[in-house]
Amino acid sequence: MLDPSTVESSRKIVYNASVRMETTDYDTTRAALQEAVTAANGYLESTDQGGSKDSGSRYTYYTARIPAENYRSFLTAAGEAGNVTSLNESAQDITAEYVDVEARLKALNDQRDQLNALADKAETTADLLEIESQLSDVQYQLESYTARCG
Repeated sequence: MLDPSTVESSRKIVYNASVRMETTDYDTTRAALQEAVTAANGYLESTDQGGSKDSGSRYTYYTARIPAENYRSFLTAAGEAGNVTSLNESAQDITAEYVDVEARLKALNDQRDQLNALADKAETTADLLEIESQLSDVQYQLESYTARCG
């Protein structure tokens, strides 16, 4: 059983769980799972539903994003929504990638500041246009890395 509370606070760990369950009350179970996601301050990233009520066999696959500090309580609540037939958990340490992105963000912010200072001193329109082009590239990279950090 993976427990985020036992991980050193400076580490960036992504926890994954795959829960398979069965229920005799599909709609109530789906609602309970969605409530568990909301209660854990998470969100549903994707949903895949199939089967039919008439056939008596329906299924739903969720991909939910849950903050690490709510991981264990979410799994507990999800487990109470139906009969858990299997639970598989894994963890991935992404600290190095996170630190790399943070360093790139700092470097890009510094570069943007330097380009803004150069733009203030530009003497020709051609210089200003070149600097603005570089600023646009830096801004795009900043937005891309910021999105990766969440």
